[in-house]
Amino acid sequence: MDIPDTVKSLPEDLESIALDKFDKLQEKGDLLYIPPRHHVVTHDGFTFDFIISEVLTKKPQLADAAQKPGGPFPNPDPSYIVAPFVGPDHYLTLNKYSVSRPQYILPTLTYSPQASQLTPSDLSAAFAVLLSLKTEHMVIYNCGPAAGASQGHKHLQILPVQRAAGFRFFTDDISIPTERPVVVEGVPHRCFVVAVPDEAKVEDLVARHEQLLALTYAALDRVSAARNYNIIIAKSWMMAIPRAHRDRDGIATNAMGMVGVCWVKHEEEMRGWERLGWGEHLKWLGMSA
Repeated sequence: MDIPDTVKSLPEDLESIALDKFDKLQEKGDLLYIPPRHHVVTHDGFTFDFIISEVLTKKPQLADAAQKPGGPFPNPDPSYIVAPFVGPDHYLTLNKYSVSRPQYILPTLTYSPQASQLTPSDLSAAFAVLLSLKTEHMVIYNCGPAAGASQGHKHLQILPVQRAAGFRFFTDDISIPTERPVVVEGVPHRCFVVAVPDEAKVEDLVARHEQLLALTYAALDRVSAARNYNIIIAKSWMMAIPRAHRDRDGIATNAMGMVGVCWVKHEEEMRGWERLGWGEHLKWLGMSA
């Protein structure tokens, strides 16, 4: 199913429906959301936005051995579902443990492992949701345990872009080519990025995703046989970040942290980043640029 057809499977007022559902669930205490605090840090030209959210202390985290079928996605609670079908293979639901308002999850309808690469259907569904939301959002995919995956059932996440005072995504300040991915310069860790053309078709997304994975796998092959990486998708670009480690001394992050938006449980966890070295910790979690 192409992107315009997938968009048609979503309600026209998707964002307002989601916000209304989110607020009602939160009011009843069924959805956990506490407005987070932001702490912006710039180190060696790289800017971090630490989002301090107590909700993360309550979120269950599966061990590596539990990265298998099960969890909340095969039999979802209908009260959280925003769209029962996003194309033929996905549905859109709200995250019970939300760092942002709202925070969406895009699981597959049937089991597929979180350690598998994105399919054309995954990419079409993700981009359709991005196009259907009126405000700026990003899609993230944490492929594999070392990339920050917390469930074994394949799912993407869609998050509103929060720009705290003093914070800019490093993609805001670089020229991104459409023809082929490039290595992002001036950041501590290895990132590959490519522009997405206006009115992109599924084949455009698939081609760029495959190019990104070729570079990512080549980088990972130098250090490990594992295939752990993060994918980040905006309306105008797509990025892949190879991952070598999930955490160091318990200080972990997912795809958002690798682009500078670090979700932490408390200030002590943020101080852990400082102790490990802001940019050095990114290199440890990913790969040195």
